[in-house]
Amino acid sequence: MPMKKWPLLDSNPAYLGGDPRIDGTRLSTEHVYEYCAGSDCDAHIRMFQKDWPYVTAKQIKQAIAFERTRRGV
Repeated sequence: MPMKKWPLLDSNPAYLGGDPRIDGTRLSTEHVYEYCAGSDCDAHIRMFQKDWPYVTAKQIKQAIAFERTRRGV
């Protein structure tokens, strides 16, 4: 089910055991956050997009922002 405050993210028990993920993918927000070392700087986003070119910068930034909120960072 889409998450109201985070429209580009989803949490569905059928995918990743219900862990939050980028909607339409199997990329968890936790994975995005850890891959980018918690940074939403352009260099980290470009690096992420080299491995997952179908993910937009906006999706990556929202996943990182979600994880920061979730972790209280």
